Amino acid sequence: MLPKLIFGGIAVLACLPFLGLILIASRGDLNSISHLFHSVLGAYIWNSVLLCVGSVLGALALGIGSAWLTARYDFWGKKMLTPLLVLPLAMPVYVVAYVYADALQYSGPVQSFLRATFAWSKGDYWFPDMRSLLGACAMFACVLYPYVYLLCKDAFVAHGARYIDVARSLGMHRHKAFWHVALPSARPAWVAGAALVMMECLADYGAVSYLGVDTFSVGIFRTWFGLADKAGAAQLSICLLVFVAWTVHLEHHSRDLAQYSAYTAAQARIRLSGLKSLAAAWLCALPILLGFVLPVLLLCRLWWQDSDSQWQSPHTLALWHSLWVALLCIAVCVGLAVLFALYLRQHPTSPSKYAQQLLAMGYAAPGAVLAIAILWVMSVFEESLGRWSATLLFTGSVFALIYAYTIRFFAIAAGSIDSGLARISKSIDDAANSLGVRGLAACRRIHLPLLKPSMLSAALLVFIDCLKELPATLSLRPFNFNTLATQIHQFTRDERLAEAALPSLLLVGLCTIALLYYYRLSEPGSVSGDT
Repeated sequence: MLPKLIFGGIAVLACLPFLGLILIASRGDLNSISHLFHSVLGAYIWNSVLLCVGSVLGALALGIGSAWLTARYDFWGKKMLTPLLVLPLAMPVYVVAYVYADALQYSGPVQSFLRATFAWSKGDYWFPDMRSLLGACAMFACVLYPYVYLLCKDAFVAHGARYIDVARSLGMHRHKAFWHVALPSARPAWVAGAALVMMECLADYGAVSYLGVDTFSVGIFRTWFGLADKAGAAQLSICLLVFVAWTVHLEHHSRDLAQYSAYTAAQARIRLSGLKSLAAAWLCALPILLGFVLPVLLLCRLWWQDSDSQWQSPHTLALWHSLWVALLCIAVCVGLAVLFALYLRQHPTSPSKYAQQLLAMGYAAPGAVLAIAILWVMSVFEESLGRWSATLLFTGSVFALIYAYTIRFFAIAAGSIDSGLARISKSIDDAANSLGVRGLAACRRIHLPLLKPSMLSAALLVFIDCLKELPATLSLRPFNFNTLATQIHQFTRDERLAEAALPSLLLVGLCTIALLYYYRLSEPGSVSGDT
């Protein structure tokens, strides 16, 4: 009975923010949403849709292309390029946005070099404007394509090559076999990757606000803080949440309709040589160059140019805040994920499964939406404390921030833990039961030791996302509490780009270390793969 009460309470806590969002929206009149509808709502919807479509198409092109080359062919530099293709995930989109916008603007080094080299002046040439919707799509695609790459690479390795070989034996041309056989067979993988890219686009605030692209997230913050209209912001949040839920539903529906058997046996790869090998290496290196190497070099340039840019105490404090908040979130998310997974392992038909699913749904909620909802929940709790409400026990501490992070990132930890637990054969449980090891003893002595690699993978993923998260952190952080992400945002908002370079490099460095270690754990033949 006690576990059911605990999991039921967790499910209630997961649902409260969304119920609060509905209550906030219902308290406002229709004048707010009517004004938004006749003024800017159409632009928010149109820009959000175009941003998603452009970013997804770019991410699919980069992700599927690099996944197919690394899964199907052997070429010069492949062993080094394969793990490096995930590095752009360590780069926050808002960091890429400000470094590229600065480097490619009219007074930036690229256009200045062109004018000096060819004696051009303004009006003599055309150059793309990075502070635009098209520029935002390009930046999102360069940073988020690893979602598609990782999923499609596994799909192509599992069965794409076998299907291609069968098609080739029947006389189908190699390129035609890719479009008509391999790509459709990997549809669940690239559709899932596209859905992840789309949700990241809808959740982003830092990049689109800096580039001047009015999306739903920008509209929510502008309505909330600029117009001081919390009800209108809640109504916009519900519109965004419905759109995200529809996207997730389409992704699951597509995955259900397209299920294929997977072969795990290693397939023979085609060895390329000469110009073909160099071309394949260049095509795989290009996304790494655009999504990681060039932004890092541009950050180093900005840092070097600023003679006053030194290590300062605010950087140390922001680094410390980022680390201990991320570690606290890891403890909560991974702990809950392990608790749910082990309990459901022994009670698979338990209603606690629905509590786990409710909590995992929070991953689809953008940070701006969660911020509005959680502030309402925290304020209700504080008002119920009577005279203690003046202490701001919840909204004045990191409690609200951890609450938002848990709802937002629990699904990441749960996915890794569930995957690791699924690799532990049920026969191990049966053998333990026959020896009298059951319940908590079995979890402590058998499951937890075998789950250590999966728990570490989950911790690394949550750590990366916590460090990069911006919208919820901006709204829910205590007074005078900066993380690396919020400090970067404050500097870029004031156009102090050189001062933002050092915290950006710190953030990227931490995420890169965690991401490379995670990739090492997730590779076949690693500790996690042998569990």
